[in-house]
Amino acid sequence: MIAIRKRLAVLRAASVIDGLDTHVAQRLCRRGGILDPEVATAFALAIRAPRHGHICVDLAQVDPAQLRPPEADGELPDLPGDRTAWVQAVAQCPLVRTQPETGRLPFHLEGTRLYTDRYWSYQVQVANRLSALAARPLRSPNDPELLESALPHLFGSGEESGTALNRQLLAGAVAMLRDLTVITGGPGMGKTWTVRNILALALLDHPSDAPPLQVALAAPSGKAAVRMREALSENLMESLVPALDKIIGQEGARSVAGRIVRMEATTLHRLLGWQPASPTRFRHHRDRPLAHDLVVVDECSMIDLAMMAKLLDAIGPRTRLILLGDPHQLASVEAGTVLADICELGGRAQPICSPALAEALRTHAGIDLTGHAAPADRPSLQDAIVRFDKNHRFTSESKIGRFASACLTQPMDVAAAIELMDTSTPTADSELVRMDHTDGALSASALQHIQSAYTPYLRSLSAGAANRDTQLHHRSLLDALEQHRVLCAHRKGTLGTEQINRQLTELLGPKESARQRHWPGQPIIVLKNDPAVGRSNGDVGMVVQRDGELIAAFPGPDTPPTGPAAEAGHLNLVEYLSLARLPAHETCFAMTIHKSQGSQWPNITVVLPDQNSPILTRELIYTAITRARRGAVVLSSADVLSHTLTTRIHRASGLPMALGVQASQCAL
Repeated sequence: MIAIRKRLAVLRAASVIDGLDTHVAQRLCRRGGILDPEVATAFALAIRAPRHGHICVDLAQVDPAQLRPPEADGELPDLPGDRTAWVQAVAQCPLVRTQPETGRLPFHLEGTRLYTDRYWSYQVQVANRLSALAARPLRSPNDPELLESALPHLFGSGEESGTALNRQLLAGAVAMLRDLTVITGGPGMGKTWTVRNILALALLDHPSDAPPLQVALAAPSGKAAVRMREALSENLMESLVPALDKIIGQEGARSVAGRIVRMEATTLHRLLGWQPASPTRFRHHRDRPLAHDLVVVDECSMIDLAMMAKLLDAIGPRTRLILLGDPHQLASVEAGTVLADICELGGRAQPICSPALAEALRTHAGIDLTGHAAPADRPSLQDAIVRFDKNHRFTSESKIGRFASACLTQPMDVAAAIELMDTSTPTADSELVRMDHTDGALSASALQHIQSAYTPYLRSLSAGAANRDTQLHHRSLLDALEQHRVLCAHRKGTLGTEQINRQLTELLGPKESARQRHWPGQPIIVLKNDPAVGRSNGDVGMVVQRDGELIAAFPGPDTPPTGPAAEAGHLNLVEYLSLARLPAHETCFAMTIHKSQGSQWPNITVVLPDQNSPILTRELIYTAITRARRGAVVLSSADVLSHTLTTRIHRASGLPMALGVQASQCAL
């Protein structure tokens, strides 16, 4: 044990592992009679892996230089040079399982990947449940004629050229025929619009003599859930009702649209029934599944392996599941890149389709995939994936759209992507601009730009309530705040959210704001889920004055009315919460790029650090830039931006292989 303690102490001194990894690895080695320090090293690295986003540690590829933060001091320790011998030594250890039938042991070795038992179990559970969902028998529509006639009215019959596949139409049909559908694509490709039409189809096809269709809408964070509901309701009456009117008449169309408007979106934790007394166990699971007929989950790139396992475990035998997301965005801060791993099965330019699904699409939806899809032997997870490839938000001339597309191109032309950015002083009409910041802090010109970008918010504050309804005024403040957001790569440091929020408080807030905990007009972000008060991590609101007292205000589910005579008293435009009951929170002129996922703003400012950092990746800048609908300003040097675009996220995972094996085995 002395050799093991010395070896782990060297790794800890080099910041490769921490005290928890050291303690658990030593304790397990003592219990199992392990004396080999290299085996103990493998154990410590496997224990460390999930805290840094990995499901496992790949002993053949692990690099100690990538295991510790860049600011760590001390000599970098070596790992065993003969990786094959290292893997063999671990495989022979009595604490390591190499076959699932061996029984439960602290670790599992699959090839060269070493897992803790918990994360191996999560991986197996996710692979098995996804494959089981994908292998369920195809559904037959309750009213086949209605479905076939409704699809083209809602989605259009196809592209103008007649040669391209209408993938939104395909996704709608697949979702009506399968119990599992995975819809992927970047921002602006119509994922939420497609889901809105799928909800309409599901309501139309539901038997009239059956209990009402039970639908759950969910997202990983509170902010993403709010955005999901807003996107589903946006222009719904203007776009959905005319399409449905042609099928079921005006009254029926308004009834269906009204049901969709009234659907609430919630967090996954709340949907599954998070229990404070047992945080890792949810009220809904395999023995007590969700009672919903249809579950739709947005922003699935943010879902970690453990949460995906809990979600899939709670899907009942008669429940349909639709997963939405962009696999190219940042992955969860927890372990796993589940959506990206799933999409490896459907990563081709063409959809993959089995003969059974192709025949069902032809029969019930009038869709002929001849020449449009690659064949599969049988229905599986592969033909449950529909990948969108046409952007409806950005034109071919849009610099933001072209930059986002460049980030997805392999290999990426980094220099050409950077050249898309203007380097002049940003104006109200600027779309994509890069500015340098000075000496590790925001320059005067950068601060001036941010102040100008928050002009709608500042004007709304200075205008006051005037003669307007209080709730309507507070909603206008919240909406004005959402016209711009500063997004930072880091939380700490001179260019992190903490420091920038302090600077912007002094710049934008009232004179006394720096000395006060709360002040009128203060943007706030909730940092902790609190079901008791109905607030979730990521919710953004504002401190406002009501009846002479400060209170927290958050956007309500209703859309502000238009027209000078509009009455707002009966609408839920704002949800108020006493500051005394407000969960942990902080000022939010700036937020991290990770927390921005699931949100959009007309304009954003992205702040990158002045030095390279492990967190700076292409996925990070892609996620940040695609939060903007109209304009983005990137505060970064050309060198740091180039490094960011060159660096990719790599997380150790065996899920793609597990899904591939299951996909080849499952059959109807």
